[in-house]
Amino acid sequence: MDKEFQFIKDLALVNDYPLRFIECQIKKTLNRYLEKSNMLNNSNNKQTKSVDNSSKGPQILIDLPYIGKQTNNLSKQIIGLAKVTRPGLHIQPISRPPRSVTSFFSGNDKTPKDYQSNVDEYFRLNVKKLIALAFVPLDQVITGFDLICEQFDDDADDLLDYVEKTWIGEKSRRGAGRKNPQFDHKLWNVYDRVVATIPRSNNSVEGWHNAFANRVALNHPNIVKLAEKIRREQSTFECEALITWSRKLYGSG
Repeated sequence: MDKEFQFIKDLALVNDYPLRFIECQIKKTLNRYLEKSNMLNNSNNKQTKSVDNSSKGPQILIDLPYIGKQTNNLSKQIIGLAKVTRPGLHIQPISRPPRSVTSFFSGNDKTPKDYQSNVDEYFRLNVKKLIALAFVPLDQVITGFDLICEQFDDDADDLLDYVEKTWIGEKSRRGAGRKNPQFDHKLWNVYDRVVATIPRSNNSVEGWHNAFANRVALNHPNIVKLAEKIRREQSTFECEALITWSRKLYGSG
């Protein structure tokens, strides 16, 4: 290393650097190097001592289900207790994922599988009926909901209460009417749209908007650039519409 620093010193002198300045810089560099080397040596020595100490006495590995901070605290308490009661004993807690709940119970279910599948399928069918209310005429939504509720078991009361409160409307305590739901029937019922062969959602509009935004490729285009993009979009749309119309008229060939 002396040769390297001597070379640096000679090179700096040739370039008219002061000798005192050169020696100070070399000294700082050497100090940083020595400090880093000492830190590495100390850490290696500590690791070696810990390995040596752990190998002197018997070792015991303890499996602990990992449930978060509590597991870390318990590991520290076990190690501290072992140092007090058995100084020569090396305890090493090992955190492992907790067992699943099903592992604590027998895998043999007394309920016949055919009955289980029938129950699940029956519940699944009733849930689909609730979803199908979107395709029922508006004036028959409440009647359809009441008929479907009769087919559910008592275990589904929470689900039915949520659907009734959010989409149908709770029964009024006074009279035979219902309160307004969180979402009006006209917002989610698509019966009229299906009959009129109108798209049930505006996904196509949103898709075009995203595609047009990508073609513009600017967050805030000026009026000239925006008008040019709209003109090109209109031209492209007319060409695609003409192609579609001609295919319907003359066939795909």
